[in-house]
Amino acid sequence: MNILIIDALASNDGKRKFTRDVIGVGPRLLAGICESKNIYSKIIRAEDLLSKNHNYDLTSFNAFLVSGMSVDLIAIREIVKKLKEEVMQPKIFVGGPITSDIKHISELKITAAVQGQGELFLDKLIEAEFNIQSFVENYREQFVIEKIGRFYLLKEKRSTDYYIFNYYPSTRAITDYEEYWFARVYVETVRGCSNFLRGTLVREKGLCPDCGFCSDSEEKEVELVDCPANIPPGCGFCSVPSTFGAPVSRPHELIVKEIRELFNLGVNRIVLSAPGFLDYMRGKDGGVVSASFPEPNTQAIEQLLSELAEIRDEKPNRSIIIENVKPTLVNKQVVEILGKYLPNTPISIGCETFDEDLSRKLGRPSSPKKAIEASKLLTKAGLRPQIYLIHSLPGETVLALEKTIDVVRNHLWSVADKVTVYKYLALPNSPFTKMKVFSPPERYLLHKKREELKQTIISFNREKKKKLVGKTATVIISERDFKRENTYIGYFINAGPAISIEYKSDIIKRIAKVKITDVLSDKLVKAEVIELL
Repeated sequence: MNILIIDALASNDGKRKFTRDVIGVGPRLLAGICESKNIYSKIIRAEDLLSKNHNYDLTSFNAFLVSGMSVDLIAIREIVKKLKEEVMQPKIFVGGPITSDIKHISELKITAAVQGQGELFLDKLIEAEFNIQSFVENYREQFVIEKIGRFYLLKEKRSTDYYIFNYYPSTRAITDYEEYWFARVYVETVRGCSNFLRGTLVREKGLCPDCGFCSDSEEKEVELVDCPANIPPGCGFCSVPSTFGAPVSRPHELIVKEIRELFNLGVNRIVLSAPGFLDYMRGKDGGVVSASFPEPNTQAIEQLLSELAEIRDEKPNRSIIIENVKPTLVNKQVVEILGKYLPNTPISIGCETFDEDLSRKLGRPSSPKKAIEASKLLTKAGLRPQIYLIHSLPGETVLALEKTIDVVRNHLWSVADKVTVYKYLALPNSPFTKMKVFSPPERYLLHKKREELKQTIISFNREKKKKLVGKTATVIISERDFKRENTYIGYFINAGPAISIEYKSDIIKRIAKVKITDVLSDKLVKAEVIELL
């Protein structure tokens, strides 16, 4: 049996426009399950499959697994169309965040859609040889199985957190990605989120009985997991708690094993993936529903990072970075550990807004002040905190935007390495989507302030990049810069902006010491080669 795994994550309309140097863990996890069953699998990017020049014999595969997000609907639609053109009655299974709202995929002519965690589904589908009728007959008692139009919807009947880390992602499959040697390769450490606070907006819309158990997670431990009014937990814009529940940590020996194998295969840049890395081994797996209590498990964190740092340092020019931390869990002991084992490392802090009132409405587990305090601590420890914001949020006001603009302009220069802003996108299975909360109708003024915020952040990041001019850095040369002749694109080994490098001969796949000479945009700097390493 041969399985084709199609990575459509962030493929949008069929071609990745952003995060071109990112490889997520989901498709590799599917490949790992296939390997454990002695089944051949191959991962292919959506954009490569949709290319006119692709040379894959699709008829040689028995089933197709497609992984994507809500924003990837156009690409997935084209993938399904192509499979049906080239394969007679293909067995197509779609998973990932896109399946959280069935409306997103109801038009697709597929075999089945998998909602939530997909490991056990794939395990059992393989046992059924991807015969959907056999699967339905044999596993109806174990899963929720619905027939919707022409396809089946497969959902978990109950929490299955106990099994999720019984499955090991394929490390071999990383070489299915052409860019594996320069990409940021994600390795899962924690699944699920500890923020079970309900924001005031969703509480109001959900007719909150005001029981008080999730009213302020900074002051006391959240005690209530199941809301009597059935109000979804977590930040209003996020679907992680509803989809994956409370944090479950992966055993450190599996993380160490996977990263060692990836480095041995030629990967150079690793990202420790988690909705909140400081949730790692914090309290009982699946039972921590407060973003503030208990404190981080510094012993487990140090054990993991010390072993990973040792592996990283066995050869030069490798890096390990952390994806996210919650401000509520950043303290002096934590930053000392992070600074010791991950020096000069960028680290992301979600804040979303610098308006205290809007932050409470969103259901954020901490105030904006806490995010700034955390950023200060991380900066002092030699780390490079990056603050993330969102505009166009439900409940957003002109005043909230003005406060956020003021903080970016006047209070972040010495404590943040970078600021990133996204436009709010209603995610399926998130509290705001379920509660149908809408922004106020001040459209013109809000639009102007949002544009002002975006321009303020662009200016901030561009000015920050100017501090790099004259400095040297080690970079990995990834591809040609198709906009400039005799020019290549490189990436900092330890993360940073993309780098445009002029060079007469081909230096792709080389590691170079470069000197930053200019700032081309808020996301791109220019450099000259000092030495090829």
